[in-house]
Amino acid sequence: MAEATTDLLNGNRLRKFFTHLLYPVNLGVIFRCILFSD
Repeated sequence: MAEATTDLLNGNRLRKFFTHLLYPVNLGVIFRCILFSD
């Protein structure tokens, strides 16, 4: 039970880390799409 909870917390931490990592990349892609769509 405790191990499963730890895995869940680690998974959340990993997901948050990747979200923060990819957020600027996604913003850049969206910005580029808006820029070149005109």
